[in-house]
Amino acid sequence: MNRLSEADSSPRAQPWNSQALEPGNSAAYEGTSAEESRHDEARAQPLRTLPGIAVGCLPAEVWTAVCEALRQLDLIDSVEKYGLGLIDARPTATNTNRPDPIFTAHSILRLSQTCRYLHQATSPSVMEYIRVCPIKPIRSPEWSCRSPIGRIKSLHLNSDQRLKLVRGFAVGIDSAWIFERVDPIEEPELRSQIHDLLIRLPNLHHLTVAGIALDAPLMQRISTLPLEHLGLRIFGLDNSMTHLPSTPMTEPKVKLRSLVAYDCSTWGKPKPDANWVRQLMGPTLQDLTLDGSFWNPSDLPVLPDLEFLRIPHELNPAAVSPSMLSGLLSGSPNLKEAVLLVPLGMRHPYITFPELPHLQHIYCPFFWLRYLVPGRPITTATVMCDPWVQLEKVCEILSEGSGSLRDLSLDYSTPGPEFEWSPDELEPVVRHFPELETLCIATAGHK
Repeated sequence: MNRLSEADSSPRAQPWNSQALEPGNSAAYEGTSAEESRHDEARAQPLRTLPGIAVGCLPAEVWTAVCEALRQLDLIDSVEKYGLGLIDARPTATNTNRPDPIFTAHSILRLSQTCRYLHQATSPSVMEYIRVCPIKPIRSPEWSCRSPIGRIKSLHLNSDQRLKLVRGFAVGIDSAWIFERVDPIEEPELRSQIHDLLIRLPNLHHLTVAGIALDAPLMQRISTLPLEHLGLRIFGLDNSMTHLPSTPMTEPKVKLRSLVAYDCSTWGKPKPDANWVRQLMGPTLQDLTLDGSFWNPSDLPVLPDLEFLRIPHELNPAAVSPSMLSGLLSGSPNLKEAVLLVPLGMRHPYITFPELPHLQHIYCPFFWLRYLVPGRPITTATVMCDPWVQLEKVCEILSEGSGSLRDLSLDYSTPGPEFEWSPDELEPVVRHFPELETLCIATAGHK
């Protein structure tokens, strides 16, 4: 246990559910004794109820259910205290393909420390999802890397048998130092530690990496993992990489169901090649969030199972055009929800989008409506409108859908002339959508 404490001499005064792995909690990921380490294989066998022990009077399945309930409570508590954290993504009512954010279940960790039986019973739940990020406050840019390095070294002390239990792993550093144009000198070591740990996680299916400049070995390792869910907030490439090969570095093994990738490259760092991200997108993908800088119009993927598409606000709106999006959607006939936060000017000529017979939910600026709505069964729409956009025009386009609109949200919160809504001005909504159930209108400072 002393080895783990020495690996990270960070402050101990943390919230009970701090998402950083405190030294005391990190120690729990190692076997509690040398004897336990010699019996990893035995611990991997199905747990049997122990007669004569109070906690053993309950079937192991009950403790499994208790662990899952504690995990959900930890998730709710963590989101309230810390926000979504490394990647701004979580399941929604209309998008259940996306997994929950990765948070360490500290409540289960405390339960596992009560006795040998519960340690064995809760071990799979303790190791299933692990998140590593700096402990606050961060005293220097170097500490933003040094803190996660110590925690990953602690995880390396676990046996291979225990690391096989890890199905979700999230790692990130504080991006505040990157925004201040400071490159922590420990970042290469952090990348190396992450790379070596990923080698020992053969059953990993959910990975999040945020705030870290990638390098070739780490990118290649990610490509070879049997992942189902991948979240990336990429702060460029390591400065030693001037470019990436134009062909994939290795045949990818990922069979992703969801991919979230943001390009946050700044200040002269090499940008990740769109081809590397492209090779991660395969026919199994159902949920895709991708910056416009990762799109290659000449090599758009065919995604027959894609149900949810999100293109976040792009600093360069020209990166996403109607023709590019039409080409992507032509290979995604099962799309159900489109969130397009990219502004679109009037300079683009109108083109007809693919049929999209299953598209029901849209979230987009006003100008995208003429491409997405006509002839499609839209039931839920959130429309971002400039102050000059007339409500009558919005309703006219939305009424061209083939479905019955049930929920409508209009966002007029863009700064502009202030105006008051009167009941008479809502007449187009009542006239065009008699089956509407929910109407929300947001203006600057009001909702």
